[in-house]
Amino acid sequence: MKKRYLAGLLVLVLIMTSLVGCSGQASTSDNANQTAPEKQIVWKVQGYTPAGTLYDEYGKRLADNITTMSNGRLKIEWYPADAIVPSVDGPQAVRDGVLDGLFDYSGLWSSVEYAAPLFCSSPGLFSDPTDMVAWLDYGGGRELLQEMGDKFGVHIEPAGVHDM
Repeated sequence: MKKRYLAGLLVLVLIMTSLVGCSGQASTSDNANQTAPEKQIVWKVQGYTPAGTLYDEYGKRLADNITTMSNGRLKIEWYPADAIVPSVDGPQAVRDGVLDGLFDYSGLWSSVEYAAPLFCSSPGLFSDPTDMVAWLDYGGGRELLQEMGDKFGVHIEPAGVHDM
């Protein structure tokens, strides 16, 4: 449980620090050097669990944090599972521009990519989540995962690995 919490916290910190430069504010308080505010970007992102569940709450919090940290420049409109498309149709919805992003797990991709569950379970190759992360980061797993995303024209960013 502690490892899962720390892994989730690390992912959130990494996301937050990567957005520090997204504020759109000028670096000086001199009004002459400031430019007009940039146009707001709005992304529709759907989760994979019903409204009110733990992962839905995580997704809403992440969406709110991204909007806040970007000073509103990047607004994430959060939708729970099946609000726009059925969860299993998420990859196609991103490919087709119906959604701008997904907060899901690769097992939902099994309808379009039979190898997808390898990236969200311990199929005998891994003894624990640490092994899975090592494979993703150092054993070529991340590249294989992105190959799966490339078939849909999407970028995949693993956000966490934990045991069930």
